[in-house]
Amino acid sequence: MKIKYLIGVAILIAFGSEACKTKDEPAPIVKIAVSNVTISEGDTVIFLNTTEHATKHEWRCDSLGFSSNLAAPIIVITKSGTYDFLYTATNGDGKTSNGKLTLAVTADTIYRLSNNTQKIWIVKSLKYNGNEMVTSSCQFDDEFTVYKAAQDSCTLTHGKDTCPTGTYLFELPATSQWRWNSNKGTFEFALVAFGSPINLAFKPSVCTASAFEGVDATNGVSIKLALKK
Repeated sequence: MKIKYLIGVAILIAFGSEACKTKDEPAPIVKIAVSNVTISEGDTVIFLNTTEHATKHEWRCDSLGFSSNLAAPIIVITKSGTYDFLYTATNGDGKTSNGKLTLAVTADTIYRLSNNTQKIWIVKSLKYNGNEMVTSSCQFDDEFTVYKAAQDSCTLTHGKDTCPTGTYLFELPATSQWRWNSNKGTFEFALVAFGSPINLAFKPSVCTASAFEGVDATNGVSIKLALKK
């Protein structure tokens, strides 16, 4: 009887230990993407992550010095180039699965002008049909601010004007829109010349972090801008 009892206990223990075992968690199934269709310098990149069976997340991009433990991080890429973002998902058992996103970031000249911050620019020269458009020595060095905003639009804010009251040949009103047209490769904004507004589309000939020159051949207008020191 004692032997039977011991055998029964052994069977129960064995059965109980098998019943208490949990199934191994499945390895993570990586599902990652970004919200952006195209990415230009200065754009905010939002990562999308619907990875299954993951309890931990790790992102890194060595060339940008970027790392994050968030499931769906956000990053602003300020330089054009191609970047590999490596992703590792870990489940509750410590199993890992890997993924990679390669992002191509294109040069954005409007970003070079603004560097994604509000910078003060000065009109150094404006010519209409080859003639310098100036009626007063203080007409130049008019200031405005350009900054990157939604949909590659930038707002020009006319700075304080020290010129006396009078009629001037051009102005950069606060309502003007400075816009980069990626289809045509031109900078566009409205200019008031001789009392009539005209829409200008400047083809950049120089565009750096501190200088811009462009020509609107259709309207015969050229402009030079410089970053305020």
